Amino acid sequence: MLTVAIYDELTDQKPCVTGILVLAEKQKELPVRAIINMNPGKLLKDNDRLNGIDVFVFAAVTVDDVLLNYAKKIRATKPDAYIIFATNATKSNIQRLVTPSVGVSGLLFIPPEKEALYQTINEIAAERATLGDTGEVFTIKSGSEYRKIPLQSILFFQSKEKKIALSTDKQEIEFYSSLSAITGQIPDYFIRCYKSFIVNTKFIIAVDVSTMEISLTNGFKLPLSRQYKGDFKQFIKDGDKIG
Repeated sequence: MLTVAIYDELTDQKPCVTGILVLAEKQKELPVRAIINMNPGKLLKDNDRLNGIDVFVFAAVTVDDVLLNYAKKIRATKPDAYIIFATNATKSNIQRLVTPSVGVSGLLFIPPEKEALYQTINEIAAERATLGDTGEVFTIKSGSEYRKIPLQSILFFQSKEKKIALSTDKQEIEFYSSLSAITGQIPDYFIRCYKSFIVNTKFIIAVDVSTMEISLTNGFKLPLSRQYKGDFKQFIKDGDKIG
């Protein structure tokens, strides 16, 4: 189920994006749990609320610099966001939106067609379903492309000079970033265990404070720093072990 935020300059027109989605949510015709009106400027100052939104919809005749910058900031702050624009089908509008810094998930034209809007929302919900039970993903920018990795499949992040190595059971992916930068993009069940490691605690099967090692379900062992030892107290039981 999706939480959708809408910024709509065209609510006085019929049909409008807000009217279509509000009615769809009321009649349970779409996989939407909540719809909120969005003030992009205020929303970007509230990270908790921003992180609780899955889909951001902008409806305006023209994509001006202000709206474009809002979309770019949302994409930069929340890389896994789905951003939809409903606007006039002009060359200028389209060129401004189809860029990696915006990364639109859907482009509709006004007046909006109910069928096209429904299809876009349903496809977003279907994609989230393929990414895991929660739909939570970590998005990596590689060149002009974005790759979405299900958070539930990530074992740990490791800092390697100017790059981060993301490790799953099946692969290791490197990208340019830092551990401090990604901390705000991941849930609190990811915990720093060493200066160069952040671990997904859902994969921990043992914490040995005598050897200062963390054992994961796939047999990997990660170092545990005394600096971060206190963060793992809730996971330690039966002596030095957890299971």
